[in-house]
Amino acid sequence: LGRQSGEGVGNYAITNGSLASTNNYALTINTTGANETITAANLTVNASNATKTYGSDDPTLAYTTAGLVNGTVQSRDANGNLVNVSLADTAANTLTGSLGRQSGEGVGNYAITNGSLASTNNYALTINTTGANETITAANLTVNASNATKTYGADDPTLAYTTAGLVNGTVQSRDASGNLVNVTLADTAANTLTGSLGRQSGEGVGNYALTNGSLASTNNYALTINTTGANETITAANLT
Repeated sequence: LGRQSGEGVGNYAITNGSLASTNNYALTINTTGANETITAANLTVNASNATKTYGSDDPTLAYTTAGLVNGTVQSRDANGNLVNVSLADTAANTLTGSLGRQSGEGVGNYAITNGSLASTNNYALTINTTGANETITAANLTVNASNATKTYGADDPTLAYTTAGLVNGTVQSRDASGNLVNVTLADTAANTLTGSLGRQSGEGVGNYALTNGSLASTNNYALTINTTGANETITAANLT
């Protein structure tokens, strides 16, 4: 017997093929309602861990696959002949959509989700995200201490500094459904840094080296404080 051609999941009508009998018989072949049914193969997607730096776009959420069909199968044609059929399935031509992740842009681990990942009907898809995370690591933030001055006998000024590396803009991030969404980050020194620079003790006229003091940042940053060469200078008061 033969069958309709095709290798995708579905029903393929059985045909008379090349079936024949000896001359002793008047042969009737009944194929009505008879089909060869191709069922879905099992395909497993295993989500991979991902990482990015705070303030950057999400990477493509990667995965590995197990079960993709790639090779030659023998299949009956309508004439009942066995013919070789090449199947060359890849993730690119079999899977659509994307994995997703828990929402959040701060430093930490965010669980990978199934997102919108789907396969063709030729596969029964299983997505394994157990233990897979996108890890957001701290961005680098540098504080450069500025020189300060005051007059002998006056209160210390606020010890100023400049910053380099504060995140301020829009990043693209995957949501739990696998969609890329825009997330606005607007970090400033005021909402990122706490505490204050310090200085060597002393109130007489002279230069006092600035120190890191209690200055600290949120966990989203790896903070470097540069006080090299920065001083608070106390100048002489006027005495008449």
